[in-house]
Amino acid sequence: MKKLLSFITALGIVCAAAPYTAITSTPDSFEAAAADPVEGEDVLIAVVDAETMDYIPGVTVEIYLDNYKTDTVVTEASPVIYHHGGHSGTISIVSMPAGYTYAEGFTKERAFMEDSESAVLWLEIDGSYVPETTESVVTTGAPETTTTSSATTSIITTSATASSTSSTTVTTPVELPEEVTKGDITYALSEKYASVLKCSDTASGHISILTSVNYKPVEYIMSNAFKRSEISSVTIPNTVKGIFTYAFNGCSRLTTVTVPASVKSIEKGAFQDCFGLKSIFILNPSCEIDDSPYTINNDRVDGTGDKPDARYTGIIYGYKDSTAQAYAEKNGCKFVALDGEDSAKADVFVSIADDKKTLQTAYEKVTAYDINADGIVSVDEALYSAHDKFYEGGASAGYRSVISTFGNTLQKLWGIENGGAFGYTVNSKFSNSLDDEVQSGDSVYAFVYSDLSTFSDSYTKFGSYTVSSDAGEPIALTLSRSVYDSDYKQQFKPLDEAVITVDGKPTEYTTDEKGQVSILINEAGKHVISAVSEKYNIVPPVCIAEIKGTATERPEPTLKGDANLDDQVNIADAVLVMQVSTNPDKYARGKTDLSITLQGEVNADVDGSAGLSNSDALLIQKFKLGLIEKF
Repeated sequence: MKKLLSFITALGIVCAAAPYTAITSTPDSFEAAAADPVEGEDVLIAVVDAETMDYIPGVTVEIYLDNYKTDTVVTEASPVIYHHGGHSGTISIVSMPAGYTYAEGFTKERAFMEDSESAVLWLEIDGSYVPETTESVVTTGAPETTTTSSATTSIITTSATASSTSSTTVTTPVELPEEVTKGDITYALSEKYASVLKCSDTASGHISILTSVNYKPVEYIMSNAFKRSEISSVTIPNTVKGIFTYAFNGCSRLTTVTVPASVKSIEKGAFQDCFGLKSIFILNPSCEIDDSPYTINNDRVDGTGDKPDARYTGIIYGYKDSTAQAYAEKNGCKFVALDGEDSAKADVFVSIADDKKTLQTAYEKVTAYDINADGIVSVDEALYSAHDKFYEGGASAGYRSVISTFGNTLQKLWGIENGGAFGYTVNSKFSNSLDDEVQSGDSVYAFVYSDLSTFSDSYTKFGSYTVSSDAGEPIALTLSRSVYDSDYKQQFKPLDEAVITVDGKPTEYTTDEKGQVSILINEAGKHVISAVSEKYNIVPPVCIAEIKGTATERPEPTLKGDANLDDQVNIADAVLVMQVSTNPDKYARGKTDLSITLQGEVNADVDGSAGLSNSDALLIQKFKLGLIEKF
């Protein structure tokens, strides 16, 4: 019999353009089994035993064309010529003779294009596909081989009786990929990852693809996985890398789809004939998208000659100068740039703390976009955008949220997965949902709980997210922590005995019983002020200090406690200090004629901490009353 391929694997579909011309290849490479393609109307179909290279008759193959025509072909002992009339399609194995199966690494199907270019079922290696010619291919989970002196060799079958005498290499049978059904979706598990294999015929409404199955990430959506499904929406997780041919073909109830930034390729027909599809978001700017109008279409028109009979009348969302924009322009589709003026967006300030109480982002400005086209920018979209900007590898690597029975839930934050123990606030108030709206100027804070037993992590905040000061000038801060009253309403109480940190380093400054503290920063520039506490398990607060200029040399005190410089220490000095603390717009240095002077400020700072506070005023009163002898 004629040979099509020379490659040690079990079973594959081979399709190529007529006329047929045999070729010779080595065990380290494989090529299409045809040459001189004709103008796109015939395709050769054959199934071969890749161990013996013989054609296998009696294999039932289904052919599904992009014009909804479906044919069935039974293979013979030589290639079968099939006339496809210039349409593209998918050739799928639906049944095989008794005793045969297919080896790990091969899929059951292969697409062919309308121009009838040679198409061989590619071998899958570590989640990618080798080109039509490759060198020194090493497969994952490939059959183990041993050498024997016998001329009889077992081929990979479900029956131990099938054999061939064409080789001196014994091939150990390979276990078929495990199939696991979770809800309405069946997944195929290979050695390192899982793939969406098929969806239940009864599935409808919203459906979520799992991020992992049996601890293996779900990385691919296989061809025809959701073919003609009644689902109306789908969550594609950030683990998915590829969407294969005709994956969502004929999903007429599907209205909107978000393709996450993790997806590197969308193959032809992936969203063909999704007649209800109004919007599709493609978040990877460099995603490889098959440029055929059948890849994304929701309408059929009369196509003649070179004019395709498919078009998409919805909106494609993506980023400027992306492959999504290129696809839209080539196929005459409406395109909306997520980073353009036509989409809802918000400039928000995002802080993220990990489970070690380390601030990974501290009030960083992020432009978040309305990714799911619901007309608002949500907490979810703000956090996604922050990871895409600041996390190494982007949002697809560090962030994940999924639709569950509890709504939109957070599953991964800054690369950490801990069973969903995360907190998030908007403007220091705990948010009800990831879908809550955020607007420009809002502060979004997300953190990982470190205490997974009692969840004692206490959210904290300063009185302001930002402060501005000259170098060496006092910065007054008030620190508080979030608590709940008997009605479960969020409140804030002063946080005392907290040590202030600047740029992650502890300082000598500690909050008093009212949560107040005054600190000095002498170095100009942007600094992150936070705090740590031994008294409470706190989520680190965030305040960004913009320090201008250089520190002014401060004079030595002339008389400790003499705030008003009248050369004596009395109650008037204590009063002035309290006025500085309670009414800084009038009494803080440099504000009005009544303001304290620099020398008076130095004299009145008697409690050992930087800046003036009520603690200084109290010590001055005690000195005046003779309760203490010196400062």
